[in-house]
Amino acid sequence: AEAQIVRELAKFLKEGSLYRGYKPVLWSTVEKTALADAEVEYLDHTSDTIYASFSIKKSQFNDLNNLNFSLKKNGTIVQFGNTSNMLWFIDELISEVSKFFTLKIGDVIFTGTPSGVGKVSENDLFEGFINEKQFFSIKSK
Repeated sequence: AEAQIVRELAKFLKEGSLYRGYKPVLWSTVEKTALADAEVEYLDHTSDTIYASFSIKKSQFNDLNNLNFSLKKNGTIVQFGNTSNMLWFIDELISEVSKFFTLKIGDVIFTGTPSGVGKVSENDLFEGFINEKQFFSIKSK
């Protein structure tokens, strides 16, 4: 899926239709549909999306291509995955995307998510883990 996303973005880039606009349409090549409005941040619209920043260094892990990651919501695991299930290795993905875009420290590459996406309610507590180590804790408002 990641390779297809990069190929589709490259098509938009080559034809000159990839630009920063006021109301972008984000297309999912896997589901063949536009992403939900709540997943997009507009200049004149605020969504329910949560943005977080946390420090993770590649050197903290022995094998980037075999990392367990999970998300707890109010103490219950709602998402679980392993990087070995990705179609591309992480370094390959970064290399491929870098052919079309300049990546800088802090940039995020969205590749999809494991099952378990659900509604966010006020005061929900989200905790993110990589290999059992907690990397963030966020309470929704």
